[in-house]
Amino acid sequence: MIPQLTILKEVIKEIWGNIKGLTWFILIVAIILILWGLYRDAVAEKDRLQRNENALIEQARNYRTESEKNASSVQVLTLKKDELEKYNAELVKTCEDLNIKLKRAQSISQAGTHTEYVIKGEVRDSIVYVRDRGAFDTLRCSEYRDPYLSFSYCTDSASIYTADIETFDTITAIVHRIPRKFLFFRFGTKEIRQEVTCSNPHTRITAATKIDIIK
Repeated sequence: MIPQLTILKEVIKEIWGNIKGLTWFILIVAIILILWGLYRDAVAEKDRLQRNENALIEQARNYRTESEKNASSVQVLTLKKDELEKYNAELVKTCEDLNIKLKRAQSISQAGTHTEYVIKGEVRDSIVYVRDRGAFDTLRCSEYRDPYLSFSYCTDSASIYTADIETFDTITAIVHRIPRKFLFFRFGTKEIRQEVTCSNPHTRITAATKIDIIK
């Protein structure tokens, strides 16, 4: 055999051996990275489900701030889109009412309010004619109730009244992404907005705040 061919054969054999070794090395590294990614995702999912379980078990903690304001603390639920659709149809319906696509919603906040206080003051007698009895009478008590407001009061002989007033409301806040538009295409993010709605028609929203903190 020609010496040059023998040398070329040995060079090719060595190069092929190196390629095979490099291929196996890359393959092994890729498998390790894939397995590590699957393991990391599995651990993250397990932690998410555990946090959700704790959040569902834990009761809201009510307290007062340093400025004597009422406050409430509760753990946050982290749900996937299909989980939200399955377990909370009411919030999904709220998104539809606000014309927000659920796939673009980034978070949903909801707060229920209950206001209760006592009012004292003077009241004048109201003389009314009762048609059924054909006589005049004095109104000393009155009350009003609907799904959002409960109001009642009565007066005593000194024309001093004590009133009980209770109001009920549910406030829902939804953060969603508005994409950029070009012709019929939607892409990227133009802005992120928060929509807040309340169920009580007598309630007017005076302020709303949503803050995302990133590190």
